Amino acid sequence: RILTRLVPSQTHVTEYQPVLILQCSPDLIADPAMRKSSSHEPRMLLESLEEGVVRWNEDLMIDGEEKWHDVGAVIGEILEEEDEEEEDLEEWTWQAYLDEKDE
Repeated sequence: RILTRLVPSQTHVTEYQPVLILQCSPDLIADPAMRKSSSHEPRMLLESLEEGVVRWNEDLMIDGEEKWHDVGAVIGEILEEEDEEEEDLEEWTWQAYLDEKDE
């Protein structure tokens, strides 16, 4: 589920810029021995690997909402500055890390 958008929609982002904090289900960490508890829901920090303008899927973007989203749900897009048309969209590349502030 989405905890915090670190940048608003229509904001220019650079490579490796943190853009989103998610809370994940306990099974994100496959090895139960590595989990803080059986019910721990780790937080992840997502960074963009693309430069461009972020456009969030507003249907999914209510910070702190209790709704969990399916794996593969499109949460947003990164558009190159000159990409005006939807058919020009490319897949958004990102990386995620366990959030150091996770409790």
